[in-house]
Amino acid sequence: MVLKIPYSIDDFIVKTWCKKDVYLKGDLHFSTSLRIDGNLDGNVYSDNGFLIVSHTSTVRGDIKAGVIMIAGKVFGNISASKKVELFSGAEVIGSIKAPVFRMEDNVKFEGECDTFEDYEEVGVKHG
Repeated sequence: MVLKIPYSIDDFIVKTWCKKDVYLKGDLHFSTSLRIDGNLDGNVYSDNGFLIVSHTSTVRGDIKAGVIMIAGKVFGNISASKKVELFSGAEVIGSIKAPVFRMEDNVKFEGECDTFEDYEEVGVKHG
């Protein structure tokens, strides 16, 4: 049985699109949605934004956003407030931290994965 997420990164419409002929160097901040088809040497930040790293892209830096979907290459740590999904052909070298984590077959992942819960919502008391 092949594990397949029931949708593709191409099914989503984003407000900002960095095409595959774009090379960015430095940190990138966005607020709503972003798709990267090119190359980025730097970190990507968003409080609750939606990020797609397509199969033609390479990101060398850390990523922090609400929802992160990766089909390309990421060399850095990934932190999502909602979820991270790795699609077939993705390559990630770095740690992943998210409450929801899904990964298709044919993904290269080297690092640690921490799926956390909001401890206040589930009623866990410390101490």
